[in-house]
Amino acid sequence: MNAVYFCSFAVLIGIVAAGQPVLAAPMTGPEVAQKSADAYQAVKSMTVTVTNTKASGGGSSKIKFVSPSSLRIDGTVSGDGDNFVLVANSGGTWVQTEGSWERETIGSPGGTSVVMGIAACTGISGSTAATVPGLLFQSGWGDPFLMPQIFDASAPQETIQGILTYHIHSVTTESFNVGTTSKVVDDFWIDTKTYMLVKSKTTIDAKVLNDTSYSRPIVNVSIPTSTFAKPAGAP
Repeated sequence: MNAVYFCSFAVLIGIVAAGQPVLAAPMTGPEVAQKSADAYQAVKSMTVTVTNTKASGGGSSKIKFVSPSSLRIDGTVSGDGDNFVLVANSGGTWVQTEGSWERETIGSPGGTSVVMGIAACTGISGSTAATVPGLLFQSGWGDPFLMPQIFDASAPQETIQGILTYHIHSVTTESFNVGTTSKVVDDFWIDTKTYMLVKSKTTIDAKVLNDTSYSRPIVNVSIPTSTFAKPAGAP
């Protein structure tokens, strides 16, 4: 009887243990942020869908990228559900909103037209068009990991959407209006195996601005060059 009881208990313990994720190696927040930045820089191509469930009316972007300079974003405008498109290649960057195309210019010395295109789509997309392209191009616009040192040392591991992630967290103070400052809290959940984004959240003065999820990216798979061709009728 005791032997049967012991065996049953051992099996139960094994089942419980099997249901728990095997934790990854511990890392600090800055280390995870840098690993993620490096992972995005290493890809030759990527397809991923980014969805913000918190922005007014939502907002989403289906992103296709081929290194070093080809980008296409097909998105839904936050708030009204209209569509927008960004197309970029070595010859330029074009953004379509409300059915018409505009060509983006460099805008500033040392800048690139694709950065201006990403900036143009940030607000209308509920920021879904900014973070991943910012990481892929290390553009300075939209890239959340340009300064990994701002993240807390702690990087607890949590399961999100069935994926074991590192959760990294930062708190900064920003001045959006003259004479006032705001507390900005950024949280990112990063896949412990691929170091790709799974989820992110931005809170400003205790109000959630963005609550964003990222599909599992398809990386290093051929994407037709026609995907990034200059749009017909574009200037």
